[in-house]
Amino acid sequence: MRLPTYIYLAKLSLQTRKHIRDLFLITINIPIMAKIYNSFYYAQIRKKSLNGLRGMEIEGYNTCNLRCVMCPYQNMTREKTLMNMDLFKKIIDDAVDSGIKEIGLNFYNEPFMDPLIFERINYVKSKGIRTVLNSNGTLMGKERMENVLRSSVDTIIFSFDAATKGTYEGIRVGANFEKTRNNIVNLIKERNKMAIKKPNVIINFATQKNNYNEIKAFKTFWKDIADGVNISEVDNRRIDGLLPDELKTRVIKRRLYPCRRIFQVMNVMSNGKVALCCRDFDGTVILGDLNKQTIAEIYNSPGWKRLRLLHFNANGDKVKLCHDIQCPDLFRDGAYSWIVV
Repeated sequence: MRLPTYIYLAKLSLQTRKHIRDLFLITINIPIMAKIYNSFYYAQIRKKSLNGLRGMEIEGYNTCNLRCVMCPYQNMTREKTLMNMDLFKKIIDDAVDSGIKEIGLNFYNEPFMDPLIFERINYVKSKGIRTVLNSNGTLMGKERMENVLRSSVDTIIFSFDAATKGTYEGIRVGANFEKTRNNIVNLIKERNKMAIKKPNVIINFATQKNNYNEIKAFKTFWKDIADGVNISEVDNRRIDGLLPDELKTRVIKRRLYPCRRIFQVMNVMSNGKVALCCRDFDGTVILGDLNKQTIAEIYNSPGWKRLRLLHFNANGDKVKLCHDIQCPDLFRDGAYSWIVV
């Protein structure tokens, strides 16, 4: 099976990946290279976009127990809502009929605060859909660990952004460094002891000014423990001033490229409404309501079709939300992100 390009890139340092990306973007600004690339690029995006949705993010309960410095959760004003299981099952059944291959049980939430999380996981898995969670790991006590290991959830991505106590607790405000790290390590140890393959455990490190110098120590600790270590850039549109100077990239005025998520991913909030973008934490642009509509009706609605067409024609900046948040997928990395998927 051919692995996605980003799997190979993830093995490189963040700085090396930045150099590769910047070189790529500079190269396709050369007129002859741009002409060659555009013919290839749009053939690929047309092929991929015709396949429609590939995945969904479904937020069961829009609550979190931390106040992380880079996350807009604490600015969220929408009502805290627990999605009932009837609606959740309706969405999952519809997802099966729609050919969805992967469900992430996140949007702006800590999934283990959801009292129905294991019922949700079990229902998704009963339908044969790959299931992924993003968690801060703070709530992974003994009982939840046992439930996780019984659930057959495919992947858990734990966000643990430091190698030292002071740095970690300064970023993940409200968390305890030793307790959270032990939670994750114990889950992996127990899984290995039981000789089962799931969940696949990935440890994510969101690079910021305060933790940039801890990347090497972080990798050293986790590389032989977790199944994968991912070093990522924080979205500097949401956390102005927190990105390391070494990783800042000037927004170059160039032909805009489409954001791939608008073609491939549906973001479902806990009230059942569909938000345009994974960065739209308050749901300011609503594409539809799964309480009343099907996945196909929303995806094929005139409103979403118009937005996809704008992006496809390199006019994504005419979508107010996309323009206002200065999304790197639109203004900087769009051409690159489609290639590395």
